[in-house]
Amino acid sequence: PRSTLFPYTTLFRSQAIDITHDPDKVLLFDISSLKPHRSSGPPKSEATFRETLLNRLSATPGVASAAYVMVVPLGGMRGGQNIIPYPGARRVQTDRNVISPDYFRTVGIPLVRGRAFDDRDRQGSAGVAIVNDQMAKRYWPGEEPIGKYFVVAGSPSRMVEVVGVVQDGPFRGYRAAINPCFYAPLAQDPDIPFLYLEVRIVAAPAVVAPAIRREIRALDPDLLLPPPQTLRGFRDAGMGQERLSASLLSGLSILAAL
Repeated sequence: PRSTLFPYTTLFRSQAIDITHDPDKVLLFDISSLKPHRSSGPPKSEATFRETLLNRLSATPGVASAAYVMVVPLGGMRGGQNIIPYPGARRVQTDRNVISPDYFRTVGIPLVRGRAFDDRDRQGSAGVAIVNDQMAKRYWPGEEPIGKYFVVAGSPSRMVEVVGVVQDGPFRGYRAAINPCFYAPLAQDPDIPFLYLEVRIVAAPAVVAPAIRREIRALDPDLLLPPPQTLRGFRDAGMGQERLSASLLSGLSILAAL
């Protein structure tokens, strides 16, 4: 019956809307406990730690790319931000994330048009943002979003230019609606409360994960580093309700067959 299959179809449909590529090949490390001013040695700042670690990982066997992200999409959280999308508009709230340059390539989110962040987008340079297709269509319908400006409300407020558009996807969770969302470069917004390292690997996690942990420990041996997860495992943790329903129905189906 259709009602019996509902948990299965919900589970499969929810996973199908994930726009990342091969999330089983992306390892996720929570580095939120990094302390920027340790006395035990280098690095002396979070920015130095981040840059040095990415450089070391680029030379680590089994690593294809690595990037930082403030909020892992589909992990149950979201970063809200008030903006003024165009002159004369009222203040509205959108989803917001903060990422380093290789984030989209690392997790496999397609860039629809424009460019990704790069070394030009540093602290002190002109503010930039990458928006999702939903934000582009809502605030600049029928227009080219690349080159548009919007105001990020804050203390102080700042104006940023749209330099890229990425494919839409839900932010908070599989069941969440797709909202307008923009991404800010980590170099221009470094003071964030938590941060994740995502690493795309080309070898078995059991082989690559210890090597990545060694590189992190070499830079900061005091960092409290929880065990890594795959990106799929992290996200599927938010699908507990669907998985439990599907498992219970599987058990009942076996009992009925017996």
